[in-house]
Amino acid sequence: MKSLALLALALLIAPSAFAYNGIWKMCQGQAQLEDAAPEPIFVNLYEFRSVKGRKTQVTLIYKSYVLTGAFDSSEEKIGEVLLNRNQNLPEFNGTAHVLLDSNEVELKGVLTLRSQYELDTRLSCQLISK
Repeated sequence: MKSLALLALALLIAPSAFAYNGIWKMCQGQAQLEDAAPEPIFVNLYEFRSVKGRKTQVTLIYKSYVLTGAFDSSEEKIGEVLLNRNQNLPEFNGTAHVLLDSNEVELKGVLTLRSQYELDTRLSCQLISK
C-alpha cells in the first residue's frame, strides 16, 4: 500500500521537476569577416531554469571583444539575441541556434566592431557541466 501511494505521488509530480537545472557548454569555431583571414571565435552557453521557463546566457569572444546577452530557450533552442558590452559598440545582433543533436551552435547576424560584418558561422561545442 505504501509503495502504491509513492508511485501515485511520483506520477502526480510534474515531469519538469525532474529536468536538469543547467547545462554549460563551451563552443569554438572560425569567423571570417569580409576578406580577412579566418579568426578563432568562442561562445560560452549556459542554459538554466528561470521563473518563466528556460533561459540561455551567451558570451561571445572574438579577438579582444567579449559580448554578453541572453535569450528565452523555453520552447526552442533558437532565439533572437543581442550581445553587447555596456550598451555601446561592439555588438552582435542576430540569432543563436543551439543544435542539441549535433552539439553545435549556429550564429547568424550582424557583428558590429568598428564596422558592420555579416556573421554566419557554426561552432562545435563541448559539454562542461550538466
